[in-house]
Amino acid sequence: KAKEKRNVVEFQGAEAARQLTKAAMALKSFNLNAASSGFGATLESLAQIENQVGGYFKASQILPDAALPGAFKAAKKMSSAARGAGFALFEISQGLKNIDQGAGGLHKLKEISSLISTVLPRVNSAANDLVSIKPTDLPVGAQDKFAFAQKAILAITHDLKKINGITNLIQQAAGDKTLKRYLILFQNSAEIRPTGGFIGSLAIIDVKGGKITNLQVPPGGPYDFQGQLSAYLEPPAPLLLVNKRWELQDSNWYPEFSTSAKNAMWFLEHSGGPTVDGVIAVNVGAVEKLLEHIGPLEADGMQINAANFYNETQTRVES
Repeated sequence: KAKEKRNVVEFQGAEAARQLTKAAMALKSFNLNAASSGFGATLESLAQIENQVGGYFKASQILPDAALPGAFKAAKKMSSAARGAGFALFEISQGLKNIDQGAGGLHKLKEISSLISTVLPRVNSAANDLVSIKPTDLPVGAQDKFAFAQKAILAITHDLKKINGITNLIQQAAGDKTLKRYLILFQNSAEIRPTGGFIGSLAIIDVKGGKITNLQVPPGGPYDFQGQLSAYLEPPAPLLLVNKRWELQDSNWYPEFSTSAKNAMWFLEHSGGPTVDGVIAVNVGAVEKLLEHIGPLEADGMQINAANFYNETQTRVES
């Protein structure tokens, strides 16, 4: 009888570890249904263990970890992790269903960010529980796979934190709370420059609440600011050979984009332009790839697509 119980406990322990591993991998792939099923199956296997060992298992749920043998400690942590992750999955599923599909993109980002902030403590707690389990406390056949589950749950926690940080950053950049102003540099990759191409034209946009509230496109591009520089900045030595003055059109001299972006902001401000919060560079190739995905656009009665974008744009700039 005792041997039979032991066999059941070992089998269900291995099954709990296997299901928990599957659930963690499914969650990492954002397969919520499979993850939910896996966590549920984990709890079912743990319930089978409880049926076999009765009060010992129940006691393990309230006794301090230091007072428990390895196998019971592992079962306690798995139970806690499965319940915590299960609740987190339920909250994610409900949260995604409740997101207003008719709302704007910025509002959706806020809801997603709020949802992640809500579930992250549960997922983090589940990760801590799983990582604290020694694979050697589990049946031999489950140890290697369970080690993968531990890595997966840590990766999930890291990804959720990263996604939350990105959504918060996008909200700030989109002018969630205050107006943001950006300098957009359109770079012609046919004329090689360190950040991707010569600055042939530019735009200044104001963004508030996820919407563009103002757009300025100087007809002459960077040359509209030529000769208005209020301060002299000596050009880099190679550029000095062809141009004695360093101006906005040559601001993207350095391959490190943040350095060139700061230069562009400085030249714009010191040439009578506004102060901006950031710089966005758009290359011809990027626009062509975008048009490949979204399809042609109508402009002045003409269809602009990935195949004709460069030639049509070049013709209009030069005319």
